[in-house]
Amino acid sequence: MNIPIFHYLSIDSTQDEVKRLIDKDMKNKTFVVAADYQTKGYGTHGRIWQSCVGNMLFTACFHIDIAKKLAFNLLSPLVSCSIIDILQEKFGFSNTQLKWPNDGVVNHKKMFGILIEVIDSHVLIGVGLNTNQHPNLSNRQTTCLKEELGYNFEIDNHVFLNHFLKKLEMYLKEWEDGNYVSIITNWNRHCYQIHQPFQYQLGARSFSGTFLGLNSEGFPQIKDDTDGIIFIR
Repeated sequence: MNIPIFHYLSIDSTQDEVKRLIDKDMKNKTFVVAADYQTKGYGTHGRIWQSCVGNMLFTACFHIDIAKKLAFNLLSPLVSCSIIDILQEKFGFSNTQLKWPNDGVVNHKKMFGILIEVIDSHVLIGVGLNTNQHPNLSNRQTTCLKEELGYNFEIDNHVFLNHFLKKLEMYLKEWEDGNYVSIITNWNRHCYQIHQPFQYQLGARSFSGTFLGLNSEGFPQIKDDTDGIIFIR
């Protein structure tokens, strides 16, 4: 698939720019907005995504068939698996682990985050990946791929993005066809939280217990103190 890529040196948010382009002249189209830097990047629940110049920041917009019964809860695991595959296949790096719902970490240091939004017939897949630098945050440890690999040269974000889009296209085809097994199996294999104590707040609801990974439908499952199984939907 030859996907148009709109590249910016600096922008407020790749996610917001995609929305503006949809409203302008890219409705019902597949395209990508990438940037070297974001001034107002954000993640899930309105959290700020701290970006550094030289990292990979983009939002991929895919036009989907809204008539299909699609499991949108699998999109974040699907994207995570795409990144994990590229890190292993193209860089020989296998130390990245996954944290539900949308983080990639190395030794508990965050390296990438994912933001998924669905707008009408568009799926917006936002990715912030620390390829060459990582921010110094007071409340969270971070790392970058260049540091983990011990490189003394910059990772080419354009090449990484092209690899990612090819891998993502393959997984999206499985997703649209309802073939979830490989996505779920791959995600569970790389998740470090499985069989660990788990707490999560979703609006007014709170969940706690032992994390058991994704079930056959792609929903996180937790064993509570009474050995009952809770699903986060």
